[in-house]
Amino acid sequence: MIELIKFIQKYSTRLKYWLLIVSIFSMIFAIRSYLNNIAILDAIQWVEIEKNSKLNEINFTQNFLIKYLWSEYGSYFLAHENSILYKDEYILRLDMNIRQDNWTQTDKAQPQNTWVQSNTKQSRNNFIKDKLNQIK
Repeated sequence: MIELIKFIQKYSTRLKYWLLIVSIFSMIFAIRSYLNNIAILDAIQWVEIEKNSKLNEINFTQNFLIKYLWSEYGSYFLAHENSILYKDEYILRLDMNIRQDNWTQTDKAQPQNTWVQSNTKQSRNNFIKDKLNQIK
């Protein structure tokens, strides 16, 4: 025991430096371990989120989409989702750049389709009225 005390007294500065170096490396190791742990926990959480997302997508497909596609109108709706038009169907284009308040009754350059307006709801309603008038 006395020899140990003499050794410590003789090499005290060297031992202090070695303890400082060892403590610095142990701090670096602890910080790296902590950051690695945080990265692993983050990856696990991300996998859980992805798993729940895929599970929701599978549940939607099994509980709703398959029944939807097997219904009698499934092919009709699927064709319209893919922008396939049937006979006597047209694409309705609502132009938002032309405003009706700029038109006047004396204006000869008024477009033939008076249903094109700035308001989408009015435009749709006027389009439907125009088509119904053409049928009558």
